[in-house]
Amino acid sequence: MSLNKMCTSFGEPLLNYLVKLVKVNNPITIPIFVGGWYAMFNLVKRLNPRQSSAWHSNVLNFLHAAMVSSTLLYKMINSDETKSDDLNYDATIAFFLYDLTRTPIGSLFFYHHIISLISVSMIRVDKTRQLTSKLFLAMEIGNLPLYIVCGLMLSRHKQYWKSHRYMKYLMVFEFLWYVFFRCILPVALFVKVRYVLYKFIVFGFVFSSVLWAKNMFQQLKNIKLSKIFEEA
Repeated sequence: MSLNKMCTSFGEPLLNYLVKLVKVNNPITIPIFVGGWYAMFNLVKRLNPRQSSAWHSNVLNFLHAAMVSSTLLYKMINSDETKSDDLNYDATIAFFLYDLTRTPIGSLFFYHHIISLISVSMIRVDKTRQLTSKLFLAMEIGNLPLYIVCGLMLSRHKQYWKSHRYMKYLMVFEFLWYVFFRCILPVALFVKVRYVLYKFIVFGFVFSSVLWAKNMFQQLKNIKLSKIFEEA
């Protein structure tokens, strides 16, 4: 097969799929949600003016993860197989677009958001929507304790929290929760994912989660993990 034919046979389906990913997203509600996230950030900033900008951003991260987790979990519990969560995905795409404006180009989080935008769009066109939604749910649930600990460490009272005895137990819980939902559970679902491209994306998220978990474990080692259980 010639190079031109190979490019045509693989390039055209990929281009058509990318166009489909763009078309599936709502051009009206997404900009509205982007504005909503900007408004929410300013509200959090106004209500907590003495906190840092990083703390304000972390609150928005928590609110987004809580929104995604609660709505997807509700659908799963109630066996809702409709596409009633489209607004949820619009809000998620809007969140990543909003956060991209605050993220340095070329940084790790910049590429994370780009991949996240693609993967969320793929969920909306994927025939295995229920499975990929579960992966998305596991990832976001896994972030919740992370944002709580991060919020305490970024707060203006961080010196108090860093020295607080119970912070150690919270960090252990954060680590175990993160490893289960962001590293173990996605691998169990990974083998059932249909599209090869989505497999690569999920692998990338899991790999980055493992690296992040490694850093979290290193932090636990630095505060002498064995002593945490000795004090219990």
